[in-house]
Amino acid sequence: GHGGPDDAAAYLVVATDGDGVLDRLRAGEATSAVLLAATLAGLATTPLSQATEVPAVRRTLAGRVLRVPEQPQLVLRLGWPATLADPLPAT
Repeated sequence: GHGGPDDAAAYLVVATDGDGVLDRLRAGEATSAVLLAATLAGLATTPLSQATEVPAVRRTLAGRVLRVPEQPQLVLRLGWPATLADPLPAT
C-alpha cells in the first residue's frame, strides 16, 4: 500500500438503468466484481450506502452531482490502505 496523507482515493458510483429487483441484483453483482478486483489490486474499499438510502439524496446525486438519468445504487470509495495501520484481525 501507499498510504500516507493522500491515498489517491477515488469514488465510484454503481448505477443502473432502472430500479427494479433485477437492476439491484445486477448492481450487487457489479459491486462484487469491483470489490474483488480492488482487493486483488491491493486497494482498500469502503461502501458508502448513505447517499443512496434516502430518495431525495439519491435524486440529487443522480441529477445534480452526476448529471445522469441512471439510478445510483451504491457509492464506493477506493484507495491505497494506510501503510502504518495495524493489521486487520483474521475473520
